[in-house]
Amino acid sequence: MYTILVIDDDEDVIEIVQRKLKAPSLRFLSAEGGREGILIARSALPNLILLDWQMPGFSGIETVQALRADELTRAIPVMMMTGVMKESQHLEAAFDAGASDFIRKPIDGIELRSRVNAAISLREEQKKRQELEHAILKQEIVRSEQALVELSLQFSLNNQVADRFIRELRTNLVGTPVPHSAREIERIIRKFRIEMFDVNWKTFESKFMETHAGFSAALKRQCSDMTENELKLCALYGMGLSTQDISAITFISYEGVRKARTRLRKKLQLPSQTDLTEFLKTQR
Repeated sequence: MYTILVIDDDEDVIEIVQRKLKAPSLRFLSAEGGREGILIARSALPNLILLDWQMPGFSGIETVQALRADELTRAIPVMMMTGVMKESQHLEAAFDAGASDFIRKPIDGIELRSRVNAAISLREEQKKRQELEHAILKQEIVRSEQALVELSLQFSLNNQVADRFIRELRTNLVGTPVPHSAREIERIIRKFRIEMFDVNWKTFESKFMETHAGFSAALKRQCSDMTENELKLCALYGMGLSTQDISAITFISYEGVRKARTRLRKKLQLPSQTDLTEFLKTQR
């Protein structure tokens, strides 16, 4: 079922259009002025609008301009109906305003049906193309999400290797006759951990921002003093990682990550019933 909205201040014209286009697959809506037509178009989102050029108060040109300026109605094809568009400049004005097509009055039934069918077919093709593009984009996002998950797993594996290295380092150095202070050993380990995380993070961040380009900007709009470390934490929680996972990845203690999470909730002013991970997923 296709919906056609006819906007004309002449009731007879509306009746003529509906009679000449009458078909089981068509549903008609009507308005006797531009402002009323815009309200109906916003609520019903018709497949096509037939719009009179000359109307008192709010003209056809003003109406189509308003329709094109509105995000809800800008994609709806608009066919201008007129008995005054005799010159090329009239047609140019209609197309510049956003009209998709035109038809002259008195309306010829065969021409009207032909143009309406062509407009509806074109709109259907555009919708199919948009749906295909959306499906392709969705597949790309899914693939990118999978890549991010794989990177997260690689993070964890790298950290397991690092942990084994650190255990061996502590075991071998602490028991040797060469004097090594515990503080110095821990300083070397901490430096190693930070450098390893930074290397891993650059790869993860690059892929994350490629997939969710507006994530950081959306969070900064809500909280302008968000730090880089807090944004990193948001990205990791937004990926669905647990506090324990993040602790292992970042080499920060579980308690340290938990406290950082609590501070983050307060900074974002999240209600107690709002789950942080689910909230961050909506920002991606």
